[in-house]
Amino acid sequence: MMVEVKITFDPSEETLEQAVSKMLGRRAAEVPEIETSKPEKLKVDKTEKKATAEAPASEPEAPAPDPVPETPKTDPAVTKTDIRAIATAISKAGKKAELKAALEAFGATKLSDVKEADYPALKKKLEAINA
Repeated sequence: MMVEVKITFDPSEETLEQAVSKMLGRRAAEVPEIETSKPEKLKVDKTEKKATAEAPASEPEAPAPDPVPETPKTDPAVTKTDIRAIATAISKAGKKAELKAALEAFGATKLSDVKEADYPALKKKLEAINA
């Protein structure tokens, strides 16, 4: 027995594996290897072709809307570990008051209270203190 399934998806938005995962309700890692084949060419009925050629021209299609720009992401190179290393060096250098003031500038009393989005700015501030 052979079963053929047709999946329609937008390759600019997701991969075939993601579409299948979504369809099956599974994570992509759980989906078995997918064999893709080229779709068959559609046969055009000549009578339809003539009918569309003879039809009056319709309004031109509106241009596609501009894609929405991605929101800037935080710098992935700055981690809590990076900041903790700088903060430890500042603390060992006897600059605990400056370290506390830097954390408070980001609305925090300890490193775990700082938002990940603020890591790059906090790192710059701590590097200035540690210089």
